[in-house]
Amino acid sequence: MVEVAVTGQVRADGGALVIRRRIDDPARLAGDVFRASLMREGIRIGKKTQTGRATPNAQRLASRTSPPLGDVVREMNKTSDNFLAEVVMKSLGAQRRVASSPRAPTEASWSSPASGSWADGLAAVNDSLVGCGLPAGSFRVGNGSGLFAATAMSANQLTAVLQCADRDFRVGPDLLTSLPTVGADGTLARRLTTSPARARVRAKTGTLAAVSTLAGFAGVDSRRPLVFAILINEIPAGGRPAARQLQDHILERLVAYADATAAQ
Repeated sequence: MVEVAVTGQVRADGGALVIRRRIDDPARLAGDVFRASLMREGIRIGKKTQTGRATPNAQRLASRTSPPLGDVVREMNKTSDNFLAEVVMKSLGAQRRVASSPRAPTEASWSSPASGSWADGLAAVNDSLVGCGLPAGSFRVGNGSGLFAATAMSANQLTAVLQCADRDFRVGPDLLTSLPTVGADGTLARRLTTSPARARVRAKTGTLAAVSTLAGFAGVDSRRPLVFAILINEIPAGGRPAARQLQDHILERLVAYADATAAQ
């Protein structure tokens, strides 16, 4: 059971404040919530919540269909949802397993019941990055969210992957619309709200204890968008605001350059 301790004061008219916290055991949390829902309806469960694989004779009580992948990726990128990133990576692994099956159809379906593991997902991500021209072994991907020190690649590699995705009509449009828009929505809603760069940059943030990154697209028209990646490492304590100010300054210069060259 997850325990949350809350202290302090809240104004009666202060509105709602949403705070996200990582759940150590999502499967157990889902089981506990389901158990509590049953108990509220008068259905008592004698045993403790357990998670694992269903037995062959298990009966399905309910099911829920996921939103389309494009909607999931949009929610994931706009809010920087690490849990969704891990789920999407495992889904990629399931798709890769279906596609590699000897009996796989010509176009594997996303509705396939196959399950995917983190190993399958990492292999799928690795295949995609190599397919975008990154030499095998020149980068490191250890999870789907980029948390901890499990993932590492250069700014040049990030821009190469963004360019590769942008050229692919199957994924490029959805990728672009999924990215937070500077000064407008997502994790960039409060940055450069009064700048000429507002709404002219779509990018994904990346934040760790001593790391602040930003990568995406900047431009003033659809003809020549600029692809960029800004990676700032080893930020000293209290230095994150200065790192973001530097990123914002670079974004303004990128938009100014795009604006100056748009008429040429």
